[in-house]
Amino acid sequence: MKKSLWLFAILIILIVTFSIQNANAVTITLLFKTFSISLAILLIVVFLIGVLAGAAYSAFKTKRR
Repeated sequence: MKKSLWLFAILIILIVTFSIQNANAVTITLLFKTFSISLAILLIVVFLIGVLAGAAYSAFKTKRR
């Protein structure tokens, strides 16, 4: 397998492990709305948003060339 795939797999394992160990509830205020959500879910969602943003940026850069 490619080295980048191994790094990605290790990163996902670390993120999931960290998220499970930090599963307590946190309060998030977004504009005028307040949410209470598990920190584990929040971390995984933010990580996935970052992965999608990076993939979209990479696809955009590749398409422009």
